[in-house]
Amino acid sequence: MLRVLQEKIIERVGGSKPIPVDIRIIAATHRNIDDMVRSGRFRGDLLFRINVFPIRIPRCAKEKRTYRRWFSIL
Repeated sequence: MLRVLQEKIIERVGGSKPIPVDIRIIAATHRNIDDMVRSGRFRGDLLFRINVFPIRIPRCAKEKRTYRRWFSIL
């Protein structure tokens, strides 16, 4: 996956010519990725490629009142 993100080329299994691709990846997790990179459980070079536009959203358990207000408005 890292190679495809970096070079933007894939090659089919058994294929003979490279195929250019233009892809975007949306990824989400509930884990602390920075800690995982430090401990060696997630590749830092892959995080560098997919962490282009991070969006941090607080956990629902921490923000129950805020979410209740939002939904009461709807």
